[in-house]
Amino acid sequence: MLVVLMVAHHTSARDQPELPSAAPTTDKQASEEAEAPPESIVLVEGQITDSCGMGLEDLPVVLRRKASGDNDGEIIAKTTTDEFGDFVLLAPEAVSGDVVLTVSKTTYADLIQELHLDPDEEAPFVGAGMVGNIHIRGRVVDHLSEKPIAGASVQVANSCRELTATTDDQGRFEIKDLSPGWTVVTLQADDFGREVVRTMCIADSKDDKTADNDKVSGESEDNKGVATADQRATTIYRLKPERVIHLTVVDDADVPILGVTAECFDKERDDFRTCVSDEKGQATIKGLHFDTLRLALRLTHEEHVSSCGFDRVAELEEDQLESSHEFVLPRAGIISGKIIDAGTREPVNGARVVAGDVLSDDTPRDFSDDHGKYTIRGVPRGPSTLTVHSSGYAPDTLNVDVNFGQTTTCNIRLKAPTLLEGVVNSQDGTPIARAFVRTGMWRGAATLGLRTLTDGQGKFQLFGVPHDGFEITVHAPGFNSVTQTVIPDGGAVEIVLPTRERDDSTGRSPRIKIGDDAPPFDVKTLKALSLKLADQKGKTVLLDFWATWCAPCMAQIPDLVVIQSEFSNRDDFIMISVSLDLSKEALTKCVEKNRMAWHHVWGKGSGARPTADAYGVGAVPVLFLIGPDGKIIETDLTGKAALERLRSIFQDKDKP
Repeated sequence: MLVVLMVAHHTSARDQPELPSAAPTTDKQASEEAEAPPESIVLVEGQITDSCGMGLEDLPVVLRRKASGDNDGEIIAKTTTDEFGDFVLLAPEAVSGDVVLTVSKTTYADLIQELHLDPDEEAPFVGAGMVGNIHIRGRVVDHLSEKPIAGASVQVANSCRELTATTDDQGRFEIKDLSPGWTVVTLQADDFGREVVRTMCIADSKDDKTADNDKVSGESEDNKGVATADQRATTIYRLKPERVIHLTVVDDADVPILGVTAECFDKERDDFRTCVSDEKGQATIKGLHFDTLRLALRLTHEEHVSSCGFDRVAELEEDQLESSHEFVLPRAGIISGKIIDAGTREPVNGARVVAGDVLSDDTPRDFSDDHGKYTIRGVPRGPSTLTVHSSGYAPDTLNVDVNFGQTTTCNIRLKAPTLLEGVVNSQDGTPIARAFVRTGMWRGAATLGLRTLTDGQGKFQLFGVPHDGFEITVHAPGFNSVTQTVIPDGGAVEIVLPTRERDDSTGRSPRIKIGDDAPPFDVKTLKALSLKLADQKGKTVLLDFWATWCAPCMAQIPDLVVIQSEFSNRDDFIMISVSLDLSKEALTKCVEKNRMAWHHVWGKGSGARPTADAYGVGAVPVLFLIGPDGKIIETDLTGKAALERLRSIFQDKDKP
């Protein structure tokens, strides 16, 4: 953690330069100044955060002398935390001895720390997190019989913390020390389907430490929460019977496969499960929700052709609580070899070797070791493109034929890297800043995967490009995209983007303006959820175009998280982020790390690129607000501007 210490310097009277004479000081002013000596001694400094590590602002911080018994000691200093949760306690003179630091906030437990001050030592630093004092009390019962369910598991995700409980003989449980805000309660019990309930933790006007429960998307109406106004109130959670599915995975010769990892996703309830097949190729998943009728599956095994995303589907019969499903994973081949430096003949360590015509997270791959050796398993039989990338070298490819059950040897020598320089101009010769430049087809495959943005003069550089020709595609708002084959021969290339003309099919300019009809989109999220603009009538839509490699995009993530926190419970709002990332792994890691709990669209077949093109997106970040009538409310927003605009929209809408 980087801690920046800021200490104000107070200049003494003798250090002050002579100033021109001012109006005479009255006796009263002189008396007040004499009674208010400057506070210049740092007693204690620190930072107060919530359980997610976010600074808490405007908290009262009080420092008292330690007193005996129940009496409060004399107040020595007090202040409030700033926007980052930082504080500095100052005093006109040094203090020694035992003291007590207290920080208070509604719906949080008081933070109390005892300290010892010594004028001969540095001021102590207090870094502490506040813990909420809200409680959830619940009772878990059978949906059909209303009988209590003992031994049910209760998991609560609240403000970056995971808490657990188990129901007693009466089906009761209690979770304490929760922070205010949205909380997810997951309930499981033998022979019952897993239930997920979203809950808003609040304290009522009587400062009762209670929880206000609300229904989560995809949850049954039976567990729709009721706001509690009494600290003793109990929420009833009803569990329905479980669905059980039996999976069997075989190869293309109908032989059962041991060790297949099956990832199952129920998108309606945001329920993710995983299991591994046994020697008979079988696996069983229990505890599925009673209302689950469709599961998306991803099947992976290093010796077989694994799934590309959740491309398998298990359809469940409504009147059958138990069902069986069989899937086939074709046998695959292996590619192995060695990566060496073409000049020195030394092995290249850490080179990424990918087998396939498209660069994606699902493409079979490996990295070379200290000896330059690599082994790629799970390669589909037939012709395959092998692509090698390594920092400090030009990439290279090789076409190979793969047979299942066999190993194909392929050694590649990497040459020195080269550089492609260029400039992007409009038709009148004006440089286009922040145009998005990405590589396309190269030697018949889309595996190059390089990208950059133009600078203020429209210039760009692509490092580590091949020595032969390859395609680049350039996008910029208000211009038609251009794809052009380039050869890095030492000279700069010029890309000219034509101004986007009026679209005769719609009768409006593709350069989107406020008041225009929003271009329609049809996208599929990372969780396989289909979203169409046509289905969002009556909702305000925040459409965000971004990428993890874009520093301004990353800088506005905290603002987007605040938007999600404030408005995600509204039925008239939806937030969709469209990623221009080339790596799904980088995207998912960023989303999980920053808790970006909204809809994310990425990749080939998801509609991400067609949507970006329809909205004229060439550079990121860019955010659009679409109104309930399907018209553009705002364009080219920042995260902060979007937050303030949404607050204004919903404040006006919620007025009685």
